[in-house]
Amino acid sequence: MDWKKTAIIGVMLLAGYLVVQMFSEVEMLQNEKLNPQTVPETFGGWQGKDVPVGEIEKKFLPEDTLFVKRFFQKPSLGIVYLVVVFTGKDRRSIHRPEVCYPSQGWSINDTRTELLPVDHPIKNLNVTRLDIAFGKKDFSQQEIVFYWFMGNDRVTHLHWKRVFLMGFDRCVYGKNHQWSFFRVSTAVGTGGVKSAENVIRSFVSDLFPQIAGKEFKQF
Repeated sequence: MDWKKTAIIGVMLLAGYLVVQMFSEVEMLQNEKLNPQTVPETFGGWQGKDVPVGEIEKKFLPEDTLFVKRFFQKPSLGIVYLVVVFTGKDRRSIHRPEVCYPSQGWSINDTRTELLPVDHPIKNLNVTRLDIAFGKKDFSQQEIVFYWFMGNDRVTHLHWKRVFLMGFDRCVYGKNHQWSFFRVSTAVGTGGVKSAENVIRSFVSDLFPQIAGKEFKQF
C-alpha cells in the first residue's frame, strides 16, 4: 500500500473515531477465546519453555500489555521462538516487527507473504515472512520470521488490515476489541534455509488449529 492510500485510510478512520467519541462511549472488549492461558505449552510433539519478559518491554509498553514468550522444541525437528503480545486498554501495544528489528541491529533482507496449510476451515493461513540477518558486515546470524494478527474472530497477516478492522469496529459498532500479535522465529543453522523453513512452517501449521476456533475468518 502506498503512502497516499495509507493517508486516506488514516483520515477516514480518524474522522469516524471522532464521530463515535462525540456521540457514544466505546466499549472495551477483552478476548475470552484467545489469551495467555489459551496458548498451549505442549502440542503435537512440541515442548515449550517460558522466557521472562524483558525490562525494555515492560518500560515502553502499557502496563496491562500481556505476553507469552516461549522457546518450543520438537526433538525430531528443531527449535522455534514464539512471542505473543495481547493488547490491554491501550490497543497500541502491537507494532510491526519491521519497526523494531532494524533498531536492534537486524537487517531485513526480504519481506513477503507465505501461505501455510492448516487443519482449520480457512485451510491456508497467510503469514508475513521476514528474512533477517544480524550485523552490518558478515551477517553471521540469520533467522526466518513469520507473523500475523488475531482479534474478534479474525486473522490477518497485514498490519494495515488490522488497523482498518479495529477502526471499523470502533466506528460502526462502538466496540474496541482486544487483538493479539503472533511472531514465530527460527535460526538458519547448518542445515540451511530449507531446513529452517521446514521447522517454522511445521510449527505454525501445528500451532494455529490449537489457538484459532472454527469461527475465525481470514482477512
